[in-house]
Amino acid sequence: MRRIMLCLSLIWGAAVAQADTGKTVEDAINFHVLPRMAQLQATTDSLSKAALADCTAESPYLRQAYDVAFDAWLNVSHLQFGPLQSPARRAKFADPTSATQGFFALEHAMFAPKAAGASAAGCQAIQEITAGLAHVSSEVLAGWQVWAVEVNTATGVRSPAFRDPVVREQFVKAVQDGLQDTIDLRLALPLGTADAPQPMLAEARLSLRSQRHIWLSIASVAELSEILGQDRPHLQAELAQVFEAALNTSIATYDPVLDGVADLDHRAQWVETQHMLNAIKLRVSDLSEGAGGA
Repeated sequence: MRRIMLCLSLIWGAAVAQADTGKTVEDAINFHVLPRMAQLQATTDSLSKAALADCTAESPYLRQAYDVAFDAWLNVSHLQFGPLQSPARRAKFADPTSATQGFFALEHAMFAPKAAGASAAGCQAIQEITAGLAHVSSEVLAGWQVWAVEVNTATGVRSPAFRDPVVREQFVKAVQDGLQDTIDLRLALPLGTADAPQPMLAEARLSLRSQRHIWLSIASVAELSEILGQDRPHLQAELAQVFEAALNTSIATYDPVLDGVADLDHRAQWVETQHMLNAIKLRVSDLSEGAGGA
């Protein structure tokens, strides 16, 4: 746990150190979006190559590449605008209903009971999915690079879609949407009700990543909020504190697939995390252009 928090503190510290007051939008693009999109492209490319080398679900190299690439996807999953506005493109990353698209389809192919990874058909599915992820990641990175040039252009008349206040608002919404996804999908679904918890609905349960998805998604939007708050230091400090508290709560007990939602003693951890994220989401609105946050 200490190691996790140390890594997160280093991430946040680096974001603040590189931030340039008055260039919030540019910093969000240059220090948050582009490095993470490049990481996604690199890791999905490695994942595709690992599947070509050994497509069996039991391959330790494939599993390691899967974890690293899935982490990279979690780190950008809140950025659902710009080049990712196309629903078709988003689906290629995360659509759980498609047999040949998305990380969740890949998880099913690799980790579902009696997964057919050792069969010719299962091997082909794993290779097709990973190749698709690498291809789409490359497209998305290229799209963000073009989009960044449009936003960062210092001369000429910008399209209204690329004006700083508009883009800043998109980034603020990305923080809020990322929090809402964790609140609704990663927490509310498995929490169910006290009388009827649903741990089997935990995200990425098959690959034992459910808790990891919660703290990674929180950490990702926390970094973005840190950059967006550079011109509002008091709000920036407040958000850093409450994000850290939510992260500490989310890792307080080792619960990799959220079985704890069915245990009264451990369920409180996830209910409290959900409440904290709801409160943070409301406070994040003060990062918007013209908001009254200090």
